[in-house]
Amino acid sequence: MTYTFSKGFRKVIPYYYTHSVPSKGRWFGKTVIEVLSTELASVYPAHHLRSTIDAGNVKLIRRDKISEPAVEYTGWNSLSTQVFKNGSILESRVHKHEPSVPGDGKHIKIVFQDEDLLVVDKPAGIPVHPTGKYLFNSVKEILKHETEVEELYPAHRLDKNTTGVLVFAKSSESVNTVTQQIMSRTAKKEYLARVKGKFPASIETHEPVLENTTKRDAAPKDAHTAFELVRYDDTNDYSVVKCLPSTGRNHQIRQHLRHLGFPIENDREYNPELEGVKRREKVEDYICDECGFPVYQDYHDTLYLHAFKYTLDEGVFETDYPQWAL
Repeated sequence: MTYTFSKGFRKVIPYYYTHSVPSKGRWFGKTVIEVLSTELASVYPAHHLRSTIDAGNVKLIRRDKISEPAVEYTGWNSLSTQVFKNGSILESRVHKHEPSVPGDGKHIKIVFQDEDLLVVDKPAGIPVHPTGKYLFNSVKEILKHETEVEELYPAHRLDKNTTGVLVFAKSSESVNTVTQQIMSRTAKKEYLARVKGKFPASIETHEPVLENTTKRDAAPKDAHTAFELVRYDDTNDYSVVKCLPSTGRNHQIRQHLRHLGFPIENDREYNPELEGVKRREKVEDYICDECGFPVYQDYHDTLYLHAFKYTLDEGVFETDYPQWAL
């Protein structure tokens, strides 16, 4: 894996990795070509499927009887006739393109480090751990590359566009110690947010929040956040607010600020004023000649939400205020 930097973005040079998927019940009786052309069409572009298979990058591994050795099928003719059965494995060598993330060549700022913990000031626009299209362009993998620490365990969550204090543990024992403090609510978290208008001097809410808005039957969960006004800019009519969540629900602060009528200024998901503002999509820049997959344009979104202080038994970890809060 190799990182490069260009015009304010960190990029990962495309690479190959081998991916194995056990056959699903709905694939039984279907040929590999059928499955690749329908359910997995987004992974295997139709205009490049033949050349991918001819290059030997896709194989079906099947053992028809337990007493017999597994048989591998490759090539267009075999994969057009051989069908999935129980226990079959689809193995493919995939040309991976990761979206770029913000980066200027500087290392992620370390707030604290000892033999158990690594605490950093997380930049915006980078997911905490590998997810979806991101693997090496995640905070966890970037830090492993920059610090040569063999393994890191995120102790808590921060959204991709949220910045600030992020605690990693260097062992499963250490991460358990930190997460127990978070679950028992002895850890203290302090955030900064920027909202439009003049915010009250102090206010709190116990409004339940939805942690998964994609599920129709999802039930709101108990949540509590206290808020304090840090300063009000009367020239530009915005407030910087300290947010003190005592529970750790997903998107809790963002939902609570919306509930109070003060959504984060640039929050495209929870600010009603931005509902009609379409996000600039990561449209394809060009099609890769090697794999036929679209390569995304450089793109970076921001969010005025910053985790500026974390208090644990191990210490108090704090960052500078972000520029938008000064």
